[in-house]
Amino acid sequence: MIKFSDIIKEEIVPSEIEGLEGKSGVISYLDDLGIDYREESINGNSVLVVGKKQHVVEFEGEFPVPYTLEEFLREKSSTRYFSEFTGVDWRKHYTKQFWGNVGTIRSFNELYHATEEQYVDDILENGLEARNQTRIPTSKIRKDAVFAVKNTRSLADGAYGSKLLAIDTLGMKKDGVTPRVGREKDWERQDRAMFLKDRLNLYGEIRTIVPAGERGTGSWSGTVVIYGDIPPKYVSLVQ
Repeated sequence: MIKFSDIIKEEIVPSEIEGLEGKSGVISYLDDLGIDYREESINGNSVLVVGKKQHVVEFEGEFPVPYTLEEFLREKSSTRYFSEFTGVDWRKHYTKQFWGNVGTIRSFNELYHATEEQYVDDILENGLEARNQTRIPTSKIRKDAVFAVKNTRSLADGAYGSKLLAIDTLGMKKDGVTPRVGREKDWERQDRAMFLKDRLNLYGEIRTIVPAGERGTGSWSGTVVIYGDIPPKYVSLVQ
């Protein structure tokens, strides 16, 4: 019996599978070679997870489409494909998850926002206004939002202003003020990839798919993007 490790060179099995017809043809081929596989599904979409390296075989009608694990997660976590493949509206999913963590996990109970001293009085009187203005290059295409962080360390260099404001998310939740929230777009995609990994029972570490992340673009994993104004009631000056 030929072992999976003997035949898989990242080309042999995928290229052979691509020429087969239908799921039954792929399964018969794998059975003949003694290659381990399992079937997983999400939102009515069934895939085969093949071998120790977890190649993923998707089916477009009767045509099998093989991917490496990294290729599969990269494609299906994209904005273009994720919702259709999973049936999950990620914006609603993440918002529900975030506000569910508020009041349960301490680090979600208060967020922080840096600003220049000249804006402090106005913010304390009128609140934080969601705007489509930021010094973060990867975020300029976003809709109006307030950018905040869960940990003050990322604001310590004063790049976004010398004054630190706290946002009382716990108080907001208690009052039913729960606007949509998200993360920097690269990190949202990373979260979607991890969601897919968990739902399809894929194991092991996956290579980060954040293109630049924290390597010079200003896209920070700890940033929370709030798509709505923050009333002054929930904003206070920390320093």
